[in-house]
Amino acid sequence: MKLASLLLAAALAAFGAAAQAQYPDRPVRILVAYPPGGVVDILARILAAPLQGALKQPVIVENRAGAGGVLGHGVLTKSPPDGYTLLLAAAGPLVSTKLYKEVPYDPVKDYSAISMVGETNIVFVVSDAYKGARSLADLVKEAKANPGKVNLSINVVGSMHHLMAELFMLRAGIKLNAIPYKGAGQVLPDLLSGVVHVNMESLPLVAPHIKTGRLHPLAAASGKRLEALPDTPTFAELGYAEINASPWYAFVGPAGMPEAVVARLNREINALLADPGIQAQFAKHGANIVRTSPQETAKFIHAEIARVGRIIDETGIKGGQ
Repeated sequence: MKLASLLLAAALAAFGAAAQAQYPDRPVRILVAYPPGGVVDILARILAAPLQGALKQPVIVENRAGAGGVLGHGVLTKSPPDGYTLLLAAAGPLVSTKLYKEVPYDPVKDYSAISMVGETNIVFVVSDAYKGARSLADLVKEAKANPGKVNLSINVVGSMHHLMAELFMLRAGIKLNAIPYKGAGQVLPDLLSGVVHVNMESLPLVAPHIKTGRLHPLAAASGKRLEALPDTPTFAELGYAEINASPWYAFVGPAGMPEAVVARLNREINALLADPGIQAQFAKHGANIVRTSPQETAKFIHAEIARVGRIIDETGIKGGQ
């Protein structure tokens, strides 16, 4: 009986090794937990075509938006851990689970970390259609004079943008009328038309509209002034040192993925990120390349869960579930 068990285990191991050696032998899908048009969607589509060439199988980007990104993460963690369903994750629903009463996954136990991809910078902007403020000091003054009358768009509840906006309001002693959206791509029309007045957003999405004058930058949530916006002060320069964050993006898969598959994906993704053409496309959209091992990716994500948890506890914000 013992010999039979050993033989069975050996056969299964051999079968698993053979399957991994053949990976991939069918299409791979990349889940994006947000609607089309946002930074995550843009980066996923930049990487999908060259990754398809590297893997020699179709790579399909699938938008599974809903519940602030929680829906897409739930789809991932219910998928087989075979490397055929991946998620390009942003900080929000992966590390902000304390916002919600219940989510269908554990942010640590239910994921296989594969690779970081990049990060962007956050800029606090005001719509040109709103004439109430053209500086951060003006905005604070206006908000204190008219509590709840200045509309703030929240691109995704629980995103780093949302957390920084809440922390800013807390430190400034103001209350803006926060209006949640399902994704950054849906915010822009309302922001540009003045339906909402201010927005904490990733630079790639607002930079074109800053150039045309339809949006005005009030402050950058970065450690130093941004090269693209040298005349825009940082929050730290204006007295809000804690408002400093870089939204990040990472490939993850379901827990239990074979190490060989994770290693293959990490190797291929990092090779793409080293390509000057990919780097140029990222730079065009205001994203900085970040290359890591699976172990470094997991360590970073776990540290972010702890950091974001502290911000959620202090601000007292809640999610939509």
